[in-house]
Amino acid sequence: MFASGYYMTAELRIKDETRVDETLAALLKLASITRTEPGCRLFMLHQDVIDKQHLFLWEGWDNESALATHLAAPHTQTYFALDLTEVLLNVGTAALL
Repeated sequence: MFASGYYMTAELRIKDETRVDETLAALLKLASITRTEPGCRLFMLHQDVIDKQHLFLWEGWDNESALATHLAAPHTQTYFALDLTEVLLNVGTAALL
């Protein structure tokens, strides 16, 4: 199934209901670039089928350092600067044993 590593789940909400398509496009672009990063094992975006502003992000990394590198990367910072989503819940990070 999954190899040991560093995993997290985030529950997101799109801030502006008129910008759902724009937000999804920006997140899909971010996901595409992120999946090519060294240390990225999993970066999957899911959208609630009823509430289109409600999203889930599943991430898997080789280690905490790979995640930190991702968070500091220019493409990640560019997405954050758009201020399109808010984090409702970050289930945190856990090492899979």
